[in-house]
Amino acid sequence: MNEYIDCYVAFLDILGFKALQENASCDEIKHIFDELIGFKAHPLLKDRKVYGEVRLYVMSDSVVVYIASQKEDAFIALAEVCLQIQLKLATHNPPILVRGAIEKGPLYCEGNIIFGGGLSKAYVLESTLAKYPRIIFTDAIRKVALQNTGKSFVFDYSQMFYKKDSDMLFYIDYLHTFAFIPSLKVKTIDEITDFDNAFFEKLFEYIEERLGEEKSPSIREKYMWLREKVLMQVEHMPEVKKHFKEIERKDQEEKTKRFDLALDNNAN
Repeated sequence: MNEYIDCYVAFLDILGFKALQENASCDEIKHIFDELIGFKAHPLLKDRKVYGEVRLYVMSDSVVVYIASQKEDAFIALAEVCLQIQLKLATHNPPILVRGAIEKGPLYCEGNIIFGGGLSKAYVLESTLAKYPRIIFTDAIRKVALQNTGKSFVFDYSQMFYKKDSDMLFYIDYLHTFAFIPSLKVKTIDEITDFDNAFFEKLFEYIEERLGEEKSPSIREKYMWLREKVLMQVEHMPEVKKHFKEIERKDQEEKTKRFDLALDNNAN
């Protein structure tokens, strides 16, 4: 007999997928989806078997991530898989952003069929409240998840995985935790620093580029939100902050040179 399973369910919307299909080949898009399903267990987990229980269901520009809620550390494993998806897409050239939501409820998934109250609730939360390129969940879900969280982590995971936003919703914070993700294969401090600098520089350049051409107030608001989060995170990363200052200095030097050249040309 077919039965529902109570699950944590994340409904993720890949933003800008229409433009991606117009500008990328079928092979390139297939490679992106192949990357999404290649998540790995977090190195800070002593028992990583729970990651084997996480499942993905891809539907065009949407991805459903789910896991049975009775599994110990189920929510944390789900959240970290969502985080890896966000990061992998954000490191794409150009960056691909994700909006989503996590809920808890009944789910049925078999073959090509997926449905249930958990999925419906996650979809509604994403479409009504996610608003920005973030994956959100409520404090009620967080409290329920903590009741089924073991002592697998070496230290408090909460500050690594999520933050509370100004609207009192929690969101997964991939800008804070990406250096710890095993799938990036970074090992040394220098490698992490190089990745940090390149990641934030490219992401910030992309945001600035979009804000320079986008006229829709609602879309601009989304990029302004992400811009603020990036700059807030950079403030807490000395090496990246220094890198940004150096970029700013070089840009100012270039502007000064162009200004001086224009003055010389006018004088002649």
